[in-house]
Amino acid sequence: MTPLEMVRAYVAAKAEEVTAASTPGEAFAALAELEAAIGKARERLAVRLVLDDGWSYAEVGRAARVTRQAASKTYGPAVREQMRRTIRGGGRW
Repeated sequence: MTPLEMVRAYVAAKAEEVTAASTPGEAFAALAELEAAIGKARERLAVRLVLDDGWSYAEVGRAARVTRQAASKTYGPAVREQMRRTIRGGGRW
């Protein structure tokens, strides 16, 4: 399974929890989990785009509709952490 397929499956599973909710409280909690899942997926994809596909933070920012500076501040720590893991032999996420 490719990283993109894994992200799609993860987010789809969380979305399914929203549609399966039987009470407003369950739906609300499931939406919160879906938002968190989307945030994690966005971060993972941004890291892969920067490290594997050579995207700049300006390109990531354009895709996310934020400035280059905002993209760097948001995704830079995750990119640097993944670089450290790769250098230490920890591999991919």
